[in-house]
Amino acid sequence: MSDILVAVDQHTTLRPIFDPVVRIFTVQLLRGGGVITTFGERNGDTVMTHPDDAADVIHDFLESVGAAPLDERTFGLFCRALIMAKGGPDAALLKMAEANPQGFLVL
Repeated sequence: MSDILVAVDQHTTLRPIFDPVVRIFTVQLLRGGGVITTFGERNGDTVMTHPDDAADVIHDFLESVGAAPLDERTFGLFCRALIMAKGGPDAALLKMAEANPQGFLVL
């Protein structure tokens, strides 16, 4: 399970999880430290196989459970958390870019 948490507000947190066996993402909504609901389960209506799938629907999901929408900064942190939850080459490249943005990016 992912230890990457993204705070939505002082009571609400998102935990993106990538299951490498079935290759899908889920997002847990936590309030007060406990899981309230999980979005994107394999047997549900929404199957998320890429970080973009979760990023595209997170605002609708939060609205459906009465949670505050993500601001621009928090949305960026959520997208980062999705990539890091999956791991692999994309996560490695993101870490390299964060460690040395001037040396990594080619303009």
